[in-house]
Amino acid sequence: MPELSEKVLLSQPEQGPEISLMSFSFCHSVPLDADIVVDARFLNDPHDDLALRNKTGLDEDVGAYIKEDNGFEGFLTKFKNQIKRQFLRCSQEGKSNLKVAVGCAGGQHRSVFTVETLRKWTEEQGVHVRAKHRDMPK
Repeated sequence: MPELSEKVLLSQPEQGPEISLMSFSFCHSVPLDADIVVDARFLNDPHDDLALRNKTGLDEDVGAYIKEDNGFEGFLTKFKNQIKRQFLRCSQEGKSNLKVAVGCAGGQHRSVFTVETLRKWTEEQGVHVRAKHRDMPK
């Protein structure tokens, strides 16, 4: 990504490689085509809070609840670094897409919030990104 002095790769993101992010529920299987799969079930579960249970990771109070977990920031920092390394390597090898999947138990809280956080960060890096929430209730 840009801070890794790979600006040439990212100068025209709409024509360059992209990152695809997907949230999912482990109850409904792991996406088989993902390049990176990460498990967010270790984070505090908003499902345990009755006020948050019927909300999703798109809701601000759910995000605040997840961010309160003292393991979230460290997890996110390490995960971003992993994505950077793998994305740059894929770009150098001419691959057009890095598929990243984040799972949790129900696929509507922790994985969704993590994917949305990564989507915003990826856009800030100047990388074309697509995000999908496979198992989030419609």
